[in-house]
Amino acid sequence: MGTKRNTAHIQDAILQSIYQNAGRVQASALAQQFDVSPQSIYANLKKLIASQVIEPMELPGRQKRYTLVETTVLEESFKTQGLNEDVVFHRYLRSMSDALSPIARAAFSYVFTEMLNNAIEHSESEDVHVLVTESAYDVSCVIADDGVGIFSKIQRVLGLEEKKYALLELAKGKFTTEPESHTGEGIFFSSKIADSFVILSDGLAFVGSDMQHELPPFLLDLPSAPTKGTSVLFSIRKNRTRTMQMVFAEYTEHPDDYGFNKTVVPVRLLEYGEKNPIFISRSQARRLIARFERFKNVILDYTGIDEIGQGFADEVYRVFQNAHPDCVLINANANEAVRQMIQHVKRRPDETES
Repeated sequence: MGTKRNTAHIQDAILQSIYQNAGRVQASALAQQFDVSPQSIYANLKKLIASQVIEPMELPGRQKRYTLVETTVLEESFKTQGLNEDVVFHRYLRSMSDALSPIARAAFSYVFTEMLNNAIEHSESEDVHVLVTESAYDVSCVIADDGVGIFSKIQRVLGLEEKKYALLELAKGKFTTEPESHTGEGIFFSSKIADSFVILSDGLAFVGSDMQHELPPFLLDLPSAPTKGTSVLFSIRKNRTRTMQMVFAEYTEHPDDYGFNKTVVPVRLLEYGEKNPIFISRSQARRLIARFERFKNVILDYTGIDEIGQGFADEVYRVFQNAHPDCVLINANANEAVRQMIQHVKRRPDETES
């Protein structure tokens, strides 16, 4: 019995390695992890191939990579008029979801229904295409429409100078283009709950992540992304142990309070794509702090930022903080130069630049 359990764990680890490492199997690391020989890892790899759980990728040279074998669960186009996301889920995906663990089922149903609802109610598209596939390791989904791109719509509603600034608003959370009927939490929490999460639209890509990987959302230039409409791609691992409640708790002030009152904002989204971004102006700071007052705690992630200017820091840590004393600003991953500038404007408010 113990041998069977160990084999199952090894094979699951192989699938995870393929999933997380672009098809590569890190045999030496896995052998060390399970205290077995590399030959044992390769033997289990062959079993997975023979069972048609994975298959080798055809690549030039000697490099070996593998892909998870997927089966199509649902591929269908729907008219958005009168469409209900829960009806689609129960009619087409209920039996598949019932085979998942309760944790994976809850995560998949949440993200699927939230994202399909977005396409129905926000995309201004007549049709929405849904593709759901399943592998031994995860369930993946694509929800695509040919309506107005999500970043263009946010730009239009907020009057932003550039579409890329819409990514910052999505990263903050609590934003919706239709506040009368939506809370603005769907995309934010979906991007945290899903094990992988990408929005493609307007030639841009918003990439979210499960916080287990400690990767904040970020933005990529993606010329191949759809120039019309929006495509949402996400996946849920079948063996996930992180519950939705655990995700929600990370963004609440108290563990027993499910109010969305804390957020994490990657400051680098202000100037994405720049190798050495410069954060010096008050206008940048004002763009950053827009809607911060809706939260009790805002964690500013300074990863990848070498320094900030005095005007930028003053606008955030003196002007905004004085106007909104109930909003607590917390700094994360700030280097010494950034910390010193923040302390400077806090210590000497009367001598900061106007």
